[in-house]
Amino acid sequence: MKTSKKVALLANDTTYVYNLRGAIINALVKEGYDVYILANVLKFKKELEEMKCHIIDINIGRHGTNPFSDLKLLKEYKKVLKEIKPDIVLSYNIKPNVYGGMACKKLNIRFMPNITGLGTALEYPGIMQKITILLNKVGLKGADTVFFQNKEIFRMTEKEVFDKWLVHTSSYFSRKRFDSRPEWAKRYWS
Repeated sequence: MKTSKKVALLANDTTYVYNLRGAIINALVKEGYDVYILANVLKFKKELEEMKCHIIDINIGRHGTNPFSDLKLLKEYKKVLKEIKPDIVLSYNIKPNVYGGMACKKLNIRFMPNITGLGTALEYPGIMQKITILLNKVGLKGADTVFFQNKEIFRMTEKEVFDKWLVHTSSYFSRKRFDSRPEWAKRYWS
């Protein structure tokens, strides 16, 4: 009996996943993947389960800077990923990218992080910026491909962190649901 392929999607929370990554989840499920979501469960758990996702609640502590909490997150990622044995991990947001990447490297799991923004730690010079750059270097080092959601993020980070990358100029999400352009603009630019 053939087992289906597994993909783990790491993100800050289920609201983010449902609202901004629902289209890619649907595509993965349609292609026959078992999709595991490792994120803090906020909203849309039921909707994600109806999309045939397996939800694993993980406290990301996305705004925290406590190194002990971050080590706990790394340990949790390693434990869960070792159990589900995904074929590949897709990640979004800084902590899932960094600590998910470290866990994947340790477990020899293919890893494809998505850099969706820089975050405030990289925007302002100082010790937090230096620590964040170092964590990115360590966490993303073993990535198969690093996706950048826009060219500005790529330009600001390429010299500091990455040796493998792909500039992807738009996120894979439903533009119909989140299109804030005025109606006249939608007619001219699809």
